[in-house]
Amino acid sequence: MGSDGKWVPASCIGTAYFVCELSLGLSSDCSPYASKEPGRRIIELTDGTLAETYCDKGLTVIQSRGEEKFESFDRSYEQYDEHFGTPGKNTNFWFGLRRMRTLIGASGKYDMAIQVCCGNQPGMTTYVQHIKLSGKDKQYQLDGTASGESGLHYSNVRTDLGSPFATFHTLGDGNKYCDVLNTYNGNIKEGSGGFWFGSCTNNLNGYYYKYGSKYYKNPARCELDLQQMEKHGTGIEIRTDRSPTNGTYQFDGVSWTRARMVIYPSGMSIDMQANSRDYCADFNPTA
Repeated sequence: MGSDGKWVPASCIGTAYFVCELSLGLSSDCSPYASKEPGRRIIELTDGTLAETYCDKGLTVIQSRGEEKFESFDRSYEQYDEHFGTPGKNTNFWFGLRRMRTLIGASGKYDMAIQVCCGNQPGMTTYVQHIKLSGKDKQYQLDGTASGESGLHYSNVRTDLGSPFATFHTLGDGNKYCDVLNTYNGNIKEGSGGFWFGSCTNNLNGYYYKYGSKYYKNPARCELDLQQMEKHGTGIEIRTDRSPTNGTYQFDGVSWTRARMVIYPSGMSIDMQANSRDYCADFNPTA
């Protein structure tokens, strides 16, 4: 494989056998592995890029947060353009915006689910149908259809759907008005990560709070103590409750201990409730 992640032809001898085998008949997503055991796999994107991801019963993981393989998500916009971290069930991983654009495209052929856990208990799974991702020229704007008032479809004047990808710095003065980034007068910079900050209530790439740490006021529900979290920010947030946090902030105040974004072909049949239970069941609080 070249430095650009694309296949470089080589003779199938010696140590090249493994790579040679992988290059034949690769899928462009994880859907063919729905009946296989979950695990890391190589997929081949439509531009020929070979990309490693985690496949779970047909789901293709494009982002994950977990208690193992720590990885800082407090990165520049340019770094989010590329992949980083380690694919896995309970690891920290980013597929990369450039690769996401190639994988997802603008056809709307994939649906997306966001799964979250507090310890070994699954939280609310939220969905977006027929997702589309624009190119870098449109700042990787994320579009799709969703029902209800939660997740990426939660509206706080705007929704994350229809919004460009951004980091704390690329939002400019806008970060002063973004609740999930600006809990203490615009001073939150560490751990703010990057996301589609339309509603300013969601951030799956925020600071990772270890389960049961002093930053939680209610560890069993992963509820943060807003006074303790000042240095690092609001954590790994996805909006599930319309009530203002502490009567003021438009985010849940819950930092999940596992979270991931998965895509799958629209119309694919999968028991997401069972999958979410399995995803959370083996959480390791001592990791």
